[in-house]
Amino acid sequence: MTRTSLDHHNCSFARTVDVIGDRWSLMILRDAFFGIRRFSQFKRRLGITQAVLSSRLSHLIEQGLLERSAVDSDATREDYRLTDKGRALFPVVVALMQWGDEWVHGGIGAPLVLRDRESGEAIDPVQVTAAGSVTGPRRVVVTAGPGATPETRRLVAQT
Repeated sequence: MTRTSLDHHNCSFARTVDVIGDRWSLMILRDAFFGIRRFSQFKRRLGITQAVLSSRLSHLIEQGLLERSAVDSDATREDYRLTDKGRALFPVVVALMQWGDEWVHGGIGAPLVLRDRESGEAIDPVQVTAAGSVTGPRRVVVTAGPGATPETRRLVAQT
């Protein structure tokens, strides 16, 4: 299936969705955060076809979120490692998991609990804050930023 690129939008959200890709790409990123490195591990854990996995890994590499790394000296085996750009998505993936714990999985408790390696404490919910308090969409105003095009400035002015 051919995807329509969103890179023509002057919107960081649209362009980010374009970079991250689809649900399989997010699942691959999730597993990469959990330490999965090998093609066979991704395939087994996700139950994904080889063709789809290969396509999504290539996309994530092309976007600079993952990189291939030789496992042995003769480079017959490779693994996939998160780049700095990929690791920077960790709070996004955690926020999606936490949202799912609350709104999708139901009131039976989170299937996975992320804990701080040193203290053992559960990681706090990811929150958007302003001046020390949690902020929601009703308390946020959208304004044009320094990267806004004239079209984006007009759209913002209309909201």
